[in-house]
Amino acid sequence: MRSFKKVGIMFLALVFVLGGIGGAFAAWTDSISIEGTVETGSVGLSVEDYSGTAAWKVSDEENEITTTGLIKENEEWVFEVPDNRIIDEPIGTALARAGGAEEADVVFEFDNLFPCVDWCANFVIHNSGSIPVKLFADIDTNDEWLKDLWDRGYVTVSATWIASDDPEKVDQAVDITAPVQVHPCEQIMVVLCIYIPQELEMDLEGSFSAWIGAIQWNKAADAGNYFPPNND
Repeated sequence: MRSFKKVGIMFLALVFVLGGIGGAFAAWTDSISIEGTVETGSVGLSVEDYSGTAAWKVSDEENEITTTGLIKENEEWVFEVPDNRIIDEPIGTALARAGGAEEADVVFEFDNLFPCVDWCANFVIHNSGSIPVKLFADIDTNDEWLKDLWDRGYVTVSATWIASDDPEKVDQAVDITAPVQVHPCEQIMVVLCIYIPQELEMDLEGSFSAWIGAIQWNKAADAGNYFPPNND
């Protein structure tokens, strides 16, 4: 009987001890909830404007030719007609325009070219994305006479900053045959000029293709090389 009492007392003592331990670990609590959003940027190029060149005959006596700008207004081409012209319509034209459904994004059309005139057409590239990109370009042709003009420097491609977040860039030339960084909303005018030398044959026809791309480019261990093969 005495041993039974001892067991009961030890049991009650153990209950009190365990109860005390539980009370020691009790605490008031509070928390802060968190929600987040994640959005990635966008890479995008758009064409903002087009213009070109028109050549006019202005003098029969001296066989004088003058060139004027060819601009787009309300989706129509408008000639800056010289006052002293003797021919109502241009003899030859060079222009860049927006491509149709079955065409490239930009179409260059050089029509009825003749020697000793700088036939230039241009368009404006706009970084319409939300992040900086590297811009690069390539041009090619399968026509040997156009390749020859290119090799001899009679076909030229140039580019100029026309809008930038850095005012010192504006009106500066930039080489887009090598990658160049363009920030959001910046604009670059690309100009393609063809000069016909006097010794070139008549009645030639040719075509060329060009490609301008943009890539968001940062150094990273797994980035790889995403530039085209001709733009190392």
